[in-house]
Amino acid sequence: ESIILELLDSISNRVYEEDKSTWYILFQCLLKVEILEKRLQIQKDDIKKIFLKLQSKYGGISYFWLQFGLFEQSQGNYVAALDYLEKSASIRPKAFKIQHAVARNYMCYANSLRSFEKADALFKKGENRMKELIESTDSLKRKARPYSISCYVTEKVKFIKKFKGDQVPSGNELKYMKRILEYVEPNGYMLTAFTKFYRLLTVLGKTD
Repeated sequence: ESIILELLDSISNRVYEEDKSTWYILFQCLLKVEILEKRLQIQKDDIKKIFLKLQSKYGGISYFWLQFGLFEQSQGNYVAALDYLEKSASIRPKAFKIQHAVARNYMCYANSLRSFEKADALFKKGENRMKELIESTDSLKRKARPYSISCYVTEKVKFIKKFKGDQVPSGNELKYMKRILEYVEPNGYMLTAFTKFYRLLTVLGKTD
């Protein structure tokens, strides 16, 4: 982690928002949480230290706040994650990855709570935002539609199961999930989501 920190610190004056230079690509690779955790196997506490020490250098870069938010999200710190993701969105409000991360954070946060009343309000915020991405006609968002659908269905099924004593999904809600899952050539994301959805229908006695 000391090497990663030194590298990112040394190139910070060469990295600019939405830049396509080699320096920006290097910055993205070095700061991607998935690479830090899985490929470099850096401890979570040390990953957080990297982000905290680099705030003053990369505070104006949306990707920095996106990755910091995704890191906190992966740790279940949804309030902190939302703060960082919103900072990222304030820099690039139309970026799909940022919009998706914010929407998913609301849903994941809702599914981490015990109170249905509080969880329901948070989930609806995320649900509405994710539906906007799913139904968008923007070409880039359409390409990422399977991922959005998978995340939406996964979190929706989890929410319904967790709070089954407080609410019953309407026919329209189930039909909406069925409609967005209907792909001729589904990928891995979609197949996983479809399996979870079918199991839910089985539990609810709604396979018809």
